[in-house]
Amino acid sequence: MNKQRFEEIGLIKYVGYFIIYAIIYSGARQVIKQDASLLSILIFLIFAWGAMMLYAYEYRDEQKYFDNYYAMPVLGRMLPVTLLVFLITACRIGLDYLQMFFYIDFINIGKVYIMHESTLNFCFIVLAFGAVIPFLQVYLADGFFFDYLFRGQSRKAAVVGIITSALIFAMLNMQFQPVWLLANFVLGCILAWSYLYAQALWFPITLALINGLLTMITLK
Repeated sequence: MNKQRFEEIGLIKYVGYFIIYAIIYSGARQVIKQDASLLSILIFLIFAWGAMMLYAYEYRDEQKYFDNYYAMPVLGRMLPVTLLVFLITACRIGLDYLQMFFYIDFINIGKVYIMHESTLNFCFIVLAFGAVIPFLQVYLADGFFFDYLFRGQSRKAAVVGIITSALIFAMLNMQFQPVWLLANFVLGCILAWSYLYAQALWFPITLALINGLLTMITLK
């Protein structure tokens, strides 16, 4: 990818973005632990929408510091998008199958939901952890972190960037069981590579949202 003017961005902003994510993630966990109410969901959605808009605005604004000489036609991206959608779907269905038959442990959100099972909680979890959280994770792992440190023109920068961004993505999921940590790391590698390939953030966001929504299947 293109070389960035690193001195004009500053990683200190990333700390602020991470704090916002931590607040949103903790808020979502708190809502479902207390049994979701319409008021708590509304408050969460207001703050989540603000965070998402802030991330999108800041990312778009910071692109002025990069030289974007490469642009792939939209149709040129469709084949890899389609293939990766099928790959992620197949992997997620396989993991969900293993969960359903107790070969591997449930994800943390699944455990919380079992203790506070309700239709409203389920709808909130699908919205929060199937859409909002993955959206923010992609911006943190790829849109900001990858750009800040690894947007260089060398193969080494690309490889290290993909691996490091994938580690960040895996950690942001807060799933520290070995199976889920590995699964999220592999998914993070796919998302970072897709961003590197297309140089468009909608690519990994689409894949992350599909994975996030498929993760919710086993809750019902």
